[in-house]
Amino acid sequence: MAEFYRANETAVQFYQRCTNLSYFDCSEEEMLWIMMGPRTLPLQKIVPISVLLLVIFLTGVVGNVAVCVVIVKHPAMHTATNYYLFSLALSDLLLLLFGLPNDLSVSWHQYPYSLGIVFCKLRALISEAASYVSVLTIVAFSLERYLAICHPLHLYAMAGLRRALRIVAALWLVSLLAASPFALYTTVSYHDYPPGSGNASLESAFCAMLEMPSWYLCELSSLLFFILPGVIILCLYVRMGLRIRTTHTNKPGSPGTLNGVNGSVHGEARQAQSKKTIIRMLAAVVVAFFVCWAPFHFQRLFFIYGTSSRHYHTINEYLFYVAGAFYYISATVNPILYNVMSHRYRIAFSETLCCGKVISKKNRYREHSSIRETMVNHTSDGTNLVRVRSEIQHKRNRLDRRSRRCSYYGTETTSLCSEKWRQETPKKMNSMLINDRNSVSSTLCNNNESQLLYSDFKIDGDVT
Repeated sequence: MAEFYRANETAVQFYQRCTNLSYFDCSEEEMLWIMMGPRTLPLQKIVPISVLLLVIFLTGVVGNVAVCVVIVKHPAMHTATNYYLFSLALSDLLLLLFGLPNDLSVSWHQYPYSLGIVFCKLRALISEAASYVSVLTIVAFSLERYLAICHPLHLYAMAGLRRALRIVAALWLVSLLAASPFALYTTVSYHDYPPGSGNASLESAFCAMLEMPSWYLCELSSLLFFILPGVIILCLYVRMGLRIRTTHTNKPGSPGTLNGVNGSVHGEARQAQSKKTIIRMLAAVVVAFFVCWAPFHFQRLFFIYGTSSRHYHTINEYLFYVAGAFYYISATVNPILYNVMSHRYRIAFSETLCCGKVISKKNRYREHSSIRETMVNHTSDGTNLVRVRSEIQHKRNRLDRRSRRCSYYGTETTSLCSEKWRQETPKKMNSMLINDRNSVSSTLCNNNESQLLYSDFKIDGDVT
């Protein structure tokens, strides 16, 4: 600022001659400095900001691209839940690619804005829509997980990858429509020089949403795409936690067992641990998302309602930097959570990075078998959870002519149902659980119909 002072001029005199229109005596550069700040941030601010943003950008792009590649290249990952996670990774990529490079360049050169009105509006649309897709996707796969754990038969009735694809498409459409007002009201604005003259200073161009609509756009955005989804997800995970706790306390020999044996081929302890693992992974994704997005919504609302605060500008500046950092961290943290907490993703990531050459001991067996796991309702009162594994070895793929293959919407589950089994099975049995690790799986089938198993929700410590 000192470089703008004239001889023997104080800071007060400088501001008076550049802000008092009655005797306005200020150059264009001086006026822009007062109204918009320096063109470049101080080095003590810009260097750590640049390093942080670069680390976030590289980590986020590599991680989200890896998630997309892993899901596309591995047929075993083609499940409804992973379709939601693919959508989440794609929205995170768009958020990083359209937002972070622009913010980094603005840190080094704050004005004038030189990318044009088209990119200005497109960036506002994509950034806002990507955040909406993220929260709606988390709500969607949290609801799927809730149905799988608490109402598996309802999930069975709605099962299918096509349904997941339709839901993902609907989420993107709703998000784009909801974000369109932000693109409408965001534009490239200018300051007049001299002030009030109507002559726009081209050096003052900046991309922002200055004219706020009268129908509380930002408030509705925070309510519908942050607060309300947060309450829904919290309720879902509380219910899931209670159901898992209830299931874990069931002892062998209870109504939820078959001949005193729990409905898990790996044992009660491993089943409980597996369910806890997958809940921890998805819950961590949800918690990380809302922790990262809370500063953004708080800063947005403070910008509107905090103007009467004595330290408004100072608080808003710090909130802007903090919210901006968490804004992009939210697009980076999800792949890290998948890799750290999910054994299945760790193996898939390793195979992708090493071109499929990394095979664990557990996966060597799985090269020779097709594994389908799910959770179905085992008792007539619907109070217990059972994992069913159907293993079919490739070397023994010639099925008995009396057997039949059952498929539901592209999610294939194989049932070997002989007429003998169908006749001997009691009517009260709602599910199936017979497994031989070294032979073709046999299946207990209901007299009325064969259960179609939904394999999207795999609850197993080996594959989670």
